[in-house]
Amino acid sequence: MNFELIDGYIRYSNLYKYVEKESKKNHINLNTISFVNKFVNFILDKYYVYSYSQNLICTDVFDIIYYLFNVLKFTEKDFFTNLSQFCISKNGMSGIRVFKFLYYEFQNNYTIDEIYNIFVKWVNDEIHIFDLVVFHG
Repeated sequence: MNFELIDGYIRYSNLYKYVEKESKKNHINLNTISFVNKFVNFILDKYYVYSYSQNLICTDVFDIIYYLFNVLKFTEKDFFTNLSQFCISKNGMSGIRVFKFLYYEFQNNYTIDEIYNIFVKWVNDEIHIFDLVVFHG
């Protein structure tokens, strides 16, 4: 079984395997099937004017799992509490891609908490992506 994003399809079985691997690596105890189903339902939810699936490409889905568990060290509860921040799109940039940019640009000079706080400011429209040069200087 697959689900569709703007650039292709993701097989549920591949996502189950990836989540299982990342949760074991990070010592997170979760029910893989339940987690994946909740995650995919969140992405595909038609309740919104458009679903997050219209913002995300296939690599974004795997990157969300990777960065939220490996870099930010989120628990399952933290993952779903903050998931929308990484799925949104502003001016053609998805949240996860902006977070990845910030992480790679600032990881040598800022803590992960500081990077995340900059990201949250972008999410809340307190700064724009072009303002981020100020933080980098």
